[in-house]
Amino acid sequence: MLLLHPGFVRTEMTGHQGLIDVSESAAGLLARIDALGLEETGSFWHESGERLEF
Repeated sequence: MLLLHPGFVRTEMTGHQGLIDVSESAAGLLARIDALGLEETGSFWHESGERLEF
């Protein structure tokens, strides 16, 4: 299991003030899912590839 942060995405929820668009966020999340394995189970990752603390 991984926890993934989509980033500050330009959507209605953010008043379209986000830093990245939906397709960029989705691409980053898919890249994280493809790159991470069982060793990272229980970790928290930003769509940009940065490991986050929680």
